[in-house]
Amino acid sequence: MIYSSSYPRQSHNFDEATSLDSDKRKSRWCLITLIIFSIVITLISVVGLIIAIYSLVLNNSKNGAITTVTNSNTTTVPVTTLTTSFLCSSSPATYYQYTTLTPPQCLNYTTDTDATRNIGYTTSINFCDNKSPFTNATSVWFRFQEPAGTLMANSPIPPNYCGTVVTGWYAGQYPSTVFTTVT
Repeated sequence: MIYSSSYPRQSHNFDEATSLDSDKRKSRWCLITLIIFSIVITLISVVGLIIAIYSLVLNNSKNGAITTVTNSNTTTVPVTTLTTSFLCSSSPATYYQYTTLTPPQCLNYTTDTDATRNIGYTTSINFCDNKSPFTNATSVWFRFQEPAGTLMANSPIPPNYCGTVVTGWYAGQYPSTVFTTVT
C-alpha cells in the first residue's frame, strides 16, 4: 500500500543550506557580543560603585585639624577641632564645625609628681598637707603624673602608704568621658 502526502516534497540546494548556516552563525555572534557587552557594562558599574563608597568612607573619616592651647602656667593641652565634609543634596551645601571647649580644670591644675605620694610607697614620713595648695579655701585640681602615679586612689588605703599616716582616697566614680567633671 502506498500512501501519498498532500504536501509536495521540497528539495533544497547547497546554496540555501549554506545561507541557513550563515544566518545561525550571525545570530550566535550577535548573542555572544550582546552577552560580553552586558558583562563589561556590569563590571564598570560595580567598579564605579566601589569607588564611590570608598570616597564617601574616606571623606567621613577625616577628623580635622589639631590645635594646641597653652594656659598661663605653660602647660600645653591638645584640643581637637572636628569638622564634617560637605553634604550632597539638592539644596546648597552646608558646612558644620564642631568645637570642644577645654574646661578650666584641664587648664588650671597642680601637677603631683612626688614619688612618696605613690600608693606603692609604704614608708611613713608623717607628711602633713598643711601648706599651699592644700590650705586653699577654694577647690584645687590635681594631675597625677609618674612617679606619683596616674590616678588618685578610689578605695581606702591602709595607714603608712603614700608617705603619710592618715591616707585619703577619692570616694566617687571617675568620669567616663574626656572633658567631663564628676564630684
